[in-house]
Parts: sequence; C-alpha cells; structure tokens
Amino acid sequence: MENSLSKNTRIWQFEALRGFLCWWVVADHIRIFLPDTFPEVFIQAIWGGHAVNVFIILSGFVISLLLERETNWISFIKGRFFRLWPAFVVCILIASILPKYLNSNNPPLVFLSNLTMLHGIIPESLLPGISSSLLPPSWSISLEWQFYLVAPFLFIAIKSQKVWVILLLIACMAISRLTNLEHAFIFPSFLPLKLHYFFIGILSYVSWNKLKKTNINISIWIILLTALLVAAFTKNISLTIWTFALGSTLPGHLNHFATKYESTRIVKASCFLGKISYSTYLIHWPLLILFYSPFIQKEIRIFTNPYLTIAQYLIIVFLPIISASFIIYNWIEKPFNRYGKRRITRHD
Repeated sequence: MENSLSKNTRIWQFEALRGFLCWWVVADHIRIFLPDTFPEVFIQAIWGGHAVNVFIILSGFVISLLLERETNWISFIKGRFFRLWPAFVVCILIASILPKYLNSNNPPLVFLSNLTMLHGIIPESLLPGISSSLLPPSWSISLEWQFYLVAPFLFIAIKSQKVWVILLLIACMAISRLTNLEHAFIFPSFLPLKLHYFFIGILSYVSWNKLKKTNINISIWIILLTALLVAAFTKNISLTIWTFALGSTLPGHLNHFATKYESTRIVKASCFLGKISYSTYLIHWPLLILFYSPFIQKEIRIFTNPYLTIAQYLIIVFLPIISASFIIYNWIEKPFNRYGKRRITRHD
C-alpha cells in the first residue's frame, strides 16, 4: 500500500509498522507458492489479509491527517495520483512481460483496465482475471484509489458529525452482506466491501487528534487492556494490531518508551522498510514469479521443515526485493511525487 507520510507528518511508529506489514504480505505470498500443506490455524495466523486490513485503517488515518492541511479536492487528487500511479504503472509493465501474464485469457483488456487503477470495481464475472492474472496485489491499490476519490467528503462529513455518513457505512455493509457482493470479486477490491476499515482509520484520527491536544497521559496498561478487549470481543487480528499501534503514538508511557528507542538501528531499519513499502508491495509479486521457477518449483531448499522453508525463501528474495524497491522509490516514486507537488503549487 502507498506510503503517504511526508516529513512534516511523519509518525515513525506507523512508518515502521508499514514496513512490518509489507513483509508480512510477502511472507504469506511465499507460503502460497510453496507446495507444502500447512495447518489451518497457521494459515489464518499468517494470512496477509490481516496486514492489508491494517494498511487500510492506516490509510484512513494518514489521509485524514493530510486532509487537515489540504482542503482543495482537485489538489488532493492530483497529489495522490502522482503518488500512486507512476510506480504502479512501472510494476504493471514489469508484470506484463512475465510468461504467467502472457498466458492470460484477456491480456490487452486486463492491462488497459489496470492502468486506470479502477479495475477493482469490475467483477470477475464481467472480466475474468481482472484482478488476479496480472499483478494480484494491485487490487488493494485500486481500493485505495477509490477511497481517495471520496475521502475528502467522508472526512468533512465525519468531522461535522453528519448522521448520513453513519447511515452510508451501515448501508454499504448491509448491501455487501445481503447481496453476497463479495462473491462477485476474487479480492475485496470494491470500496463498499472495505469501507468500514477506512472509516475506522478516519475515526481513529479524529479521536487521536483530540487526545493529542489534551494533557492526558495514557497508561500502557490501559492500551494493553484495550487491545486485549478488542481481541476478545472482535476476534479481529487487524483491529488488535491497530489498537496497539495507535496507542503507541498517544501521550503516555508507551509513547515515551517507543520514542526512547526511535534512534536505534532496528527502528531505523524498520522505518526504511516502511519508506519503500509501496514499491515493495508492488514489485515483490513479479520477483516471486521470477524466483518461483529456479527455486520454489524445483524445490531447492535447505530445510525440510516447511516453516523454515518460508524463512529460507524470505532470505533469498530479501535483497532482490529491497534493491528493486529502493530503485523504484528513488527513481520513480520520489521524482514524480515532487513533480506532482510542483504542478499543484503552480496551479494553486
């Protein structure tokens, strides 16, 4: 998912969290490639969907943070477009030359649909392979783009405590459940299917912003208890992780403890992984495809234990993925982000 924090809005806990979440997704995708059979409990625990849900909540939070400063809808959309699209297109082009993609049923139409970043609204029944045959992780980028298009209106309405926003959320959830809308998509790439997670992110920001303005110090025990209650009542791993991550940024003992270790190497490394996480999220799939044939398909492994095999392949692909992500971040993401900002400043 996209890295939206600028230097002025940097919350290092979230940046480090983004790096962890991204590599969680990579690890789960390696598991998918392996021929080994894993216990259902392990599959559910390592499932990358948990990480993506936290990404979505984080996106709702960070975009709300940005919208406090950017009130012009067109400028906001321009900025988000130049943040997402250039790196996205580069990775789509790389994926399009892979043999797996060339064997797809509808390569030209799938390719063109993906370029719009709105391919997530098209059900698989209308265009088979729209979200899965080219660059599977791109479904969440389409979801993100859909959110950006409506985020300013949702944020303003929530801050104004408009009742219709709550009704809209309930309606979206009800429609998706009653109509079995999720069954029309391989991935939950249509905004109504994940709107509640973005909504949680926006509400988290509004609450966080109010608490930051007070002199209240939140005890670490309160944060831990809240996270445990969320885990017990919702049984949702994503919400539990988010509760603890958000709590670490609030004034109090946990934030003081976290800030104390901000300059350590492991935190700096995690923040670096978070900084390039959008490129990592996009490019890791094509690289896993390339490594699939010589390593995974031929079952070249050091360990017979399947869990250690996941770790083995993580080590093998780590350097190539980091290198490719670093190049895309520095040569594509950053230059086009600066270009977008210049265009916005020029027209404003």
